[in-house]
Amino acid sequence: MEYADFAARPDSRHRLRPAVSYHRPMPNPDRPTRPPIPSGFADQFAWHPEPELLGVRDPGASREALRSLGAATWETGLDYLYDHGLERAMGPNTEFAALRGRYFGPSREPGPAPTEPTALSILLDEFRERIAPNSVSAWHPRSYGYFTPPPLIASIVGEVLSQFAQQGVDIFHAGPVAATMEEEVVRWLCDLLGYDRSSFGLLTSGGVMANFIGMALMR
Repeated sequence: MEYADFAARPDSRHRLRPAVSYHRPMPNPDRPTRPPIPSGFADQFAWHPEPELLGVRDPGASREALRSLGAATWETGLDYLYDHGLERAMGPNTEFAALRGRYFGPSREPGPAPTEPTALSILLDEFRERIAPNSVSAWHPRSYGYFTPPPLIASIVGEVLSQFAQQGVDIFHAGPVAATMEEEVVRWLCDLLGYDRSSFGLLTSGGVMANFIGMALMR
């Protein structure tokens, strides 16, 4: 699948400084031997319109496709930010019935589950046509999102990289580095609050779980 149509477009309105190259080679000092790709490996994904995005073990077959998809996805996000998020606080009509009509169509009901795989280029179209125009924008200058403030770009980048790494944070052996990262972040939070070096804690999924754990510990 070719995503060249979504390649980044120069826009002088938002250029604050010359472009910076962020990419650096990934260090891998001991460089273990990569397991061989079984014969016919790609054939098991032939049922999908984009098999190179499922069977990603072969960099020769998948890396360029993944790079193109990443550029297209990022550009779609920038289109949302500058063509919707900073211009409109919300969609044209957020009344429930009207939204259902725009999102689901004339039936105003969800359709059946797809029976065939969908190309990711079509899913990007879905975002542009069905989700972005009908969303409440946390980016808008007049937005007051208590629970949904606009994310930092660093947070978006971190989310992408965390999905690539896919570390299990609940069990040490499922993601050892996640435990040390959590320890470091908690240490920083303790420092920000002025707690001494004997303080400690853990990250939770949100305020409700934090309160629940706190009450359980108090008991």
